[in-house]
Amino acid sequence: MVSLPPFFSSSYELLPSSSSEAVEGIKTRAKQVPRGVLYFLGAQLTLVLLAGFLFSSGGRPPPPPHGGPGGDGLGPYQWGGFDEMCVGEFGTYVCEEYGPHNVKLSRSYEGTGTRFREVFRRVQQENLPLRVAVLGGSVSGGHGIGDLGSDKIWIRKTYEAMDAAYPHPDNSLRNAAVGAVGSDYFGACWENRIKKEEVDIVFVEHGINDFFGHDAALSMEDLLRGLLDLPQRPAVLIARTIGLEADMIAVGGDEHLSVGTYYDVPVISLRPVLLPLLIKQPERDAEYFVRTNEGNIDHRHINEKGHHALGDFIGSYVLDQFEVASHQLRDLRASGHEDWRQLFGKQKAGKHDWPGPEGLGDVPKLRLFQKYDPDAVVVPMRTQCLTMDQGEFVSNPLLPALKSDEGWSQLDKGHDKTYLWAETPGSTFEVELDVTGGKVEIYYLRAGAADYRLGSVECWIDDDVDSKRRFDGWWDDGNPHIGQFGVVAEGLSPGKHTLSCEVMEDSVNPHGGTEFRIISVVAL
Repeated sequence: MVSLPPFFSSSYELLPSSSSEAVEGIKTRAKQVPRGVLYFLGAQLTLVLLAGFLFSSGGRPPPPPHGGPGGDGLGPYQWGGFDEMCVGEFGTYVCEEYGPHNVKLSRSYEGTGTRFREVFRRVQQENLPLRVAVLGGSVSGGHGIGDLGSDKIWIRKTYEAMDAAYPHPDNSLRNAAVGAVGSDYFGACWENRIKKEEVDIVFVEHGINDFFGHDAALSMEDLLRGLLDLPQRPAVLIARTIGLEADMIAVGGDEHLSVGTYYDVPVISLRPVLLPLLIKQPERDAEYFVRTNEGNIDHRHINEKGHHALGDFIGSYVLDQFEVASHQLRDLRASGHEDWRQLFGKQKAGKHDWPGPEGLGDVPKLRLFQKYDPDAVVVPMRTQCLTMDQGEFVSNPLLPALKSDEGWSQLDKGHDKTYLWAETPGSTFEVELDVTGGKVEIYYLRAGAADYRLGSVECWIDDDVDSKRRFDGWWDDGNPHIGQFGVVAEGLSPGKHTLSCEVMEDSVNPHGGTEFRIISVVAL
């Protein structure tokens, strides 16, 4: 008996094949019908039965009309039309836990998933370990819930789901987050946090540390191009949490979204899920955010519940790509091919000369924020980053590179926050830099809280003291404490140059502070 596809009503019945009366009746009536009509009806019946077979074999039928079976306007779909996200053990769990509508809301930009599928096909076919890293700020560093190694951080939830789906004994996770820095720091210095040759998947989380504005988009583009250009073609995903302490709801993460779409990098966000709820019921913020030492709600850092949800939403998306890649590999083996790259030849380009799939996952030739010019050549950015970072992969530490450091020393503040620090006016350091693109910058801490006692420095290049520039660590109360780049000089000739910085006695800090904290020095 032919089984009907699931979207047909159960009241439909097929005639039993053993009914002789039914068969004779059909023969008698068939003699009264013109032969051409019978051919037409036979063709239509064949199409219906073929469609039923395909749908019952795993195809997905078109949605039924609103108001269909079930009485909720969604038809007989178990997950209200979001079934494609709710398959498998983990997908079912996520949909049951959060509701499929929230899973869908979290997917601000799904993209094609090409890079993730490439990675999953490669590691499965070659039996390789899956090497995962995260570059983020204090949220990814576990602020308020633990340290970098805490199993409560969102990346642990995502990684556990991936490791369960592909349980290779050598799978690895590196949490390379650094508190109080944004994508601008990582755009120039990410190679000091992860070993670039040994990463397959990178999650980046800088949405609330980046201020809303063009600079956030530029720095995110620097970071994405640097990662996507790696020869092993790693997959990259932008992870977005929720922060509500800025001057407006929009933050740097909203600028990152446009960059993600240009580079086909998925964006998974907690904000679309939680923000409507918190606007309607603001008293529920304690359910999702940590508290400060004073007992106040910290609207920049989600709590364990928020971390768990973000990790699950990202894991849901990633495992969807894993499932597709696994199916593609099965198809590959069944077809007799040996290389997963041969799958691209089996995909159709579409009609009317639309682009084919061959270039998916490639880095665009042009940067997003340059004028359209098909003949332009974009030279990869070469950056020298001397950093106070204490990570195991730091290749250019700042402190040993100093030519002189009168009054300056290392300051460790925990959570991977380490600074070149001085507080005595007149304290000066010098460091030699290799300039290729004509620019030198310092990356320094800015904060408005009185207990930071931040002051100001003046910096200059070589002996050009008359062109020195001032940088203030303190800013208006209410602003977050965060790292920020300051341009010391531009238009420099390629080659060696010396950067000098001196702590000023004059301070804009109304509390009288003079200390200054430098995170890194960058030459472009």
